[in-house]
Amino acid sequence: MKSINNINELKEDLYSSIIKVQVDSIINDTPKTKIIVLKRTDKKSLPIFYPGDYINIYANIDGVNHLESFSLFSSNDDAMNGEYRIVVKSNKKKPLSKFLFDNLKYQDKLLISKPLSDSSFTFSPLREEENIIAIGYDNDIVSFYSLAHYLIKYKLDYKLNIIHICSNDNNVVLKEKFKKLNIYNENINYEYIIINDDNMRPAKDVINKYLAEFNSFFVAGNIEFYKNINKIIYEYNLPKKNLRFKKFNHVVNRNMVKKYELTVKSIEQELTMHCSSNESLFKAILKSEYGKNFLLNNDLNDEVYAQIVEGSVMTIAKFDQEANLQNQIVNLNDSYPCENVTIRIN
Repeated sequence: MKSINNINELKEDLYSSIIKVQVDSIINDTPKTKIIVLKRTDKKSLPIFYPGDYINIYANIDGVNHLESFSLFSSNDDAMNGEYRIVVKSNKKKPLSKFLFDNLKYQDKLLISKPLSDSSFTFSPLREEENIIAIGYDNDIVSFYSLAHYLIKYKLDYKLNIIHICSNDNNVVLKEKFKKLNIYNENINYEYIIINDDNMRPAKDVINKYLAEFNSFFVAGNIEFYKNINKIIYEYNLPKKNLRFKKFNHVVNRNMVKKYELTVKSIEQELTMHCSSNESLFKAILKSEYGKNFLLNNDLNDEVYAQIVEGSVMTIAKFDQEANLQNQIVNLNDSYPCENVTIRIN
């Protein structure tokens, strides 16, 4: 059996904001999932995080560098004590997840990122409606556990309705933990349903039970799930500000990441910077030395829209459809380059 310590040859200085942790315990949750408790190797506190945040884990498996994202479902009290919790699923489509599920042992060392946020998905008391409907598919339900903890700890007056849609009984992760949340806060409801095909109509019946006059929707799942559940959510005619999809990239094989150039045009200037297939155009702009000043000077925020002048991008908001027509308007936070791209920001 391989050891993560023997194969993980990545060095800390290859990545920014890297933290060394070790496995403190492994808890079997379902036949296909395990809860992994991680603690800092230097015994210090871990950075606190917002509900919906995630960490990246880096590893080299058989000479291939892998990066994969995992939602945090522990609390900030745990973080202050130097502990994060994640759920790992045995999934052949995600080599790092499967490797960790099969091989990870007590006191194995890992390299992780500091908590990362998807600003459009992170819970914010200033913008949420009082009734929150959180819909998660299989393992992606995990991100809502930290949200429930947050509401309980700070005694916030929100109603949280967690709807877990599962492909089979083996994917009802953290079931007992979710069911106990109502004991601590009667405004937190949890329900799971098994749907093993593309027909999401049973989900609508459950959603309708929890609808109020004004609602905030949070949705976490894979692309196919987004396609299917979006057909139902669309019928509610929600304002865009009340609908949030989790957008982080689950899996990256760094040996297959492609490098491109991004040219940004505005009325006053034209800038060219590096970008890559594993990060959004918005992040590419933020990472560039002059891109940060460009954003500040143009008074832009996370929801930045731009017009494609040349090239093509993949857009998560359109479920990985390719946008390559000139004059196409895209959200830079949802768009990933397929080749060299030129965009125009007004």
